[in-house]
Amino acid sequence: MVIRVVSIGDGGKKHMEILRKLSLGARSLLTENHIVPLWGEAQFDDITFSISPYVASNMDECYGFWAQNSVGDIVDMILQALEVGPHLYMVVPPGSD
Repeated sequence: MVIRVVSIGDGGKKHMEILRKLSLGARSLLTENHIVPLWGEAQFDDITFSISPYVASNMDECYGFWAQNSVGDIVDMILQALEVGPHLYMVVPPGSD
C-alpha cells in the first residue's frame, strides 16, 4: 500500500480531482487507463492523502537477466505513454483550469 500526500490547502486540489476521475468507477477499468486504482483518501487538517496499491517490482524479478533494450521495447513504452493523452483529454479538456 502507498499513502501519498496529494494536496495541501488549495495546492493540488485539481490533481486530486483528476485522480478521482481516472482511478475510480468505470473509467478505471479501461484498458488504455494506466492509472493505479485509488483505494481511498484520508484527510488531516487541510492535507489530503491518497491510498493506492503498491505496484512496483525490481526489474531483475520481472525480466531476469536476459532482457535487453530493444527497439520493440522502447516503442512499446512510448505507445503506452501516448495512450494516456486521448484518455486524459476525455476527462480533463484543455483549458479547463
